[in-house]
Amino acid sequence: MLSFASPKRPTQNPEPDPLPTFGSQGRRFRVVTNDTVVLPCDVINPGVYILAWKKGIAVLTAGSTKVSPDERIRLVDGNNLEIRDIQTNDAGNYVCQIATLKPREISHTVEILEHVRT
Repeated sequence: MLSFASPKRPTQNPEPDPLPTFGSQGRRFRVVTNDTVVLPCDVINPGVYILAWKKGIAVLTAGSTKVSPDERIRLVDGNNLEIRDIQTNDAGNYVCQIATLKPREISHTVEILEHVRT
């Protein structure tokens, strides 16, 4: 009598990759006009998810691509947003968002201090 072994089936599903989380927290930055600010966005376990920087409804970056035409804005050291030559219209909330099914985000507030000439 011939017998065939049944194919092995996994007893458990493989564990899903952990969702990304933030290693940095939202902060308030007070910046003097014409200075440079770097807004941190440290992501733990980024996986395949896309990270975007936004200000209001404007998308500034998506992944490693700069979307904003503003030449003063760029990504540095991974996902950190650098804004050079700060002006008063740069004040506001900047959001670093990870595009998971339910998006995760941190928000930084930039306040502009007028440069006082002496």
